[in-house]
Amino acid sequence: MTEHLVAPQPTLTRGVAVRIWVALLVANILVYAALATPGILTLSMRFTEIESLNPVAMLSIVIGVSSVAQLVIGPLVGRLSDRTGARIGMRRPWLIGCGIVGLLGTTTIAVVVDPTAIVIAWAVASAAYVAANVVLVSIMIDHVPVHLHGRISFAIAAASFIAPAAGAALVPLLGNSPTWGLLVPAIATVVLLPLLAFALPDRQLETRPPRFTLRELGQSYWINPLGRPSFAALLVTAFCAIGAYAIPQIYLYYVLAFTIKISESDLPGAVSLLAAIGAVAAIGAGALGGYLSDKL
Repeated sequence: MTEHLVAPQPTLTRGVAVRIWVALLVANILVYAALATPGILTLSMRFTEIESLNPVAMLSIVIGVSSVAQLVIGPLVGRLSDRTGARIGMRRPWLIGCGIVGLLGTTTIAVVVDPTAIVIAWAVASAAYVAANVVLVSIMIDHVPVHLHGRISFAIAAASFIAPAAGAALVPLLGNSPTWGLLVPAIATVVLLPLLAFALPDRQLETRPPRFTLRELGQSYWINPLGRPSFAALLVTAFCAIGAYAIPQIYLYYVLAFTIKISESDLPGAVSLLAAIGAVAAIGAGALGGYLSDKL
């Protein structure tokens, strides 16, 4: 993935390893809060307050279109970051840029009422946040020894569960405002992500890479399942597991509002509580599953 790089970094000292671990954890919490909090709460609140919209249908369209955008942009940014020759490093420009693009898209959702504009804005914003996550994973691969990948990957996975629960818990503190619920995580990300980008190590290209071809682009979206059966099985398993966890959370707000009839003022707190319970259960199950898999 990083063919055109200088020699690998020396073995990390304990202090440097801890700094990278903390910076990656905080960066992922910021990115996931900006990405997932709208998915489980603030987009639903925003669509409910726009009288001309069917909120459930609108949420389905927005999530569907944005998912396609994420699938396209994430691998592309990962590939392009491998070829970036900026003076400040390969990954930092992309982290900073993704934060800015995410804030612009989120701000658009907070101020417009046109359905098409909202669909496009969230597709752009969510793809930017997914791309930032891809770049953070690349930083881990670049600079963290293989024997530490498991621990840091678990921390990143935990961040993906903690962040939306924390973001949802913030909304009642903001007066149950969907506008501020959308903007505050995005603003925090665009302000703090550059600081974390410079706290993290980065590499630079040693030589200019060859021309980027369509074949190379296509390889970003394809693996041979027969040639890499274990990796293909992992992707299928992750797709099923993440889908089973995420889909109920996406529609949780409307289930609580329209089926269980929870009052509008209590909905953000209820979503936050259930998201926190789900996060604790998911992290606990993941830790137990990892421990048992190592023993069996």
